[in-house]
Amino acid sequence: MRLLGRLGAARAQDSNPIAQAAREGIKDLERYFEFRLDRDNPSDVRNALLVVAVLMATATYQAGLEPPGKALLATNPYALAGVMLANSAGFLASMNMIVVLTHNFPFKFELFVAGLAMGVTNGSAMITLAPQGPIRHTFIALSIIMPLAIYICRLVKARIKQHRLSSGAYRRHASA
Repeated sequence: MRLLGRLGAARAQDSNPIAQAAREGIKDLERYFEFRLDRDNPSDVRNALLVVAVLMATATYQAGLEPPGKALLATNPYALAGVMLANSAGFLASMNMIVVLTHNFPFKFELFVAGLAMGVTNGSAMITLAPQGPIRHTFIALSIIMPLAIYICRLVKARIKQHRLSSGAYRRHASA
């Protein structure tokens, strides 16, 4: 233990950020953990966000294949549809985060194919589990529209940002 300490190794208790914040007398943990460019490495932040996005995709993917309380939800088709729609939104948002965070990674095509396969599998499970009746058709339509809506929102956001940068409005806003 002493040898590791002399070589500069940190103790586990010293690397706990919440304990460190408490020792420093920090009251606002939300502000303490917010991203600051002067302190945080963007690559580390991207890696942390990627881990979170993959965990969310995993959880929502599994819940899509086997909804929680399926037997109970089977008696109320509207509750099942609500759970499935919320789950689909979470899955699509996390998959979108993965796409954004891995934009210039190697094996981008392979990542895309894997993500597409997961999306098709999840969508197929959602359609298979959708309750019978008119709600089924609504759900299928929403399952098709939701990914397109997320993609269109991303495009619109990029266009707005590009317009602000080209018009100088972003520079005026940033310097104010």
